[in-house]
Amino acid sequence: MSGGSADTPTEKSIQSLARQARILLVSDRPEGKEMVSRLCEEDYEARLMETLDGIDEVVSGWAPDVIAFDEALPQLNRQEWVRHAKLTSPAVCLLLVDSYTPDTLARAVEAGVEAFLPRDAPLQELIRLIGQELKAQSGPAQPGERIALSRMVGDSPEVREICRMVAVTAPSSATVLITGESGTGKELVARAIHRFSPRRDQPFVAINCGAMPENLVESKLFGHVKGAFTGATSDRSGQFEIADGGTLFLDEVGELDPAIQVKLLRVLQEQTF
Repeated sequence: MSGGSADTPTEKSIQSLARQARILLVSDRPEGKEMVSRLCEEDYEARLMETLDGIDEVVSGWAPDVIAFDEALPQLNRQEWVRHAKLTSPAVCLLLVDSYTPDTLARAVEAGVEAFLPRDAPLQELIRLIGQELKAQSGPAQPGERIALSRMVGDSPEVREICRMVAVTAPSSATVLITGESGTGKELVARAIHRFSPRRDQPFVAINCGAMPENLVESKLFGHVKGAFTGATSDRSGQFEIADGGTLFLDEVGELDPAIQVKLLRVLQEQTF
């Protein structure tokens, strides 16, 4: 039989000494109170605001860890307010809660929110997503956990078109070709697509194809079994297997040997290897 005396702090009691994570829900919908109540049941410190009046003071004074705001609020200028909030409270994770359409998702990407959740999603999904975001805030980001979309900034027609294309492609499982000059943000776009896709809980794996030694490319991409070649002392999973269920970003894919590109093409077409 195991246990602890009343004077011995348990792991749970130690955790309870830390400040509860603060969740600010900004919504004028009837279900807002129920959502706050459920969040409190999950041991969060939750607060509801039905308008944006005084929200700057609340954010600066109360210091919420997560802001879940309703895109349908009529007085909400999303892009300006989100960017302002990120400047004043850079650690706050912003969620967009609304009905899903490609247009609303495009506006979410453009505004720079950290995650998008359809308003008609089950309440448990909001709780799960908040937990995921808080975990990402509390330590080093792991593959597929969190992506800083706030770096995708700009108000030009070209940036708006990129956000629209991210919104259109994210829900699908199609292979996407991202082109552009070096340093223009191709990986940032790839991460945005992953972040707003159904695969967001799975790994995001990025590979610099131009930096892989030619003789190890196939092993790196597809893996190998023990004894397959000299030095293969154990089985090794390839990047395709590691990224299974998530997103594999092949950076500078044009730098690969044409023979390898042919094999990649078949994998991308058949979705198997």
